[in-house]
Amino acid sequence: MSNHGSRKKQRAEEEEEQAAFLARTHVVAGVFAVLAATGCLLGLYYWWQLPTPRGTVSGTVRFNNGPVTGGRITFTPTEPGKSPATALIDATGAYTVHGCHLGDNKITVETFHVAGPGPAPKDPMIKTPEKKAAPPGVFVPIPREYAAFDSTPLTYTVTAGQQTHPVTL
Repeated sequence: MSNHGSRKKQRAEEEEEQAAFLARTHVVAGVFAVLAATGCLLGLYYWWQLPTPRGTVSGTVRFNNGPVTGGRITFTPTEPGKSPATALIDATGAYTVHGCHLGDNKITVETFHVAGPGPAPKDPMIKTPEKKAAPPGVFVPIPREYAAFDSTPLTYTVTAGQQTHPVTL
């Protein structure tokens, strides 16, 4: 009887040990599951916070075989909800627009009267910047269609990084 009683006791201890082992295993597995889920959520959060890749576009703006010597060029994404990127056109017609959204963009060009010879604009759509020194150059009047998003025929597909795109009106 002592042999049978000791086997029962041994079996009870083994079952108790197995139950404790399974309990520890479940706790450890649960901790790893929580850590994994937290890590995934944190990873997604930080991925979501990363800045969207953008492009930088440089070039020259030309009209009637000459440079547009002053004004503003704007790249506006055709996808709704994305903001435009703009830059001034210098006295040589050169521009560099930083922060352009990737994908298809419409290009608008506005000119304004700049320091130097040339008539002042008479078109109310052509604005003269106020309280800022205008870049040196000569006012080059251009057709109004290039100044409006809805009417400009100019388009460009921006890619990530630096690129060159000459604009001919």
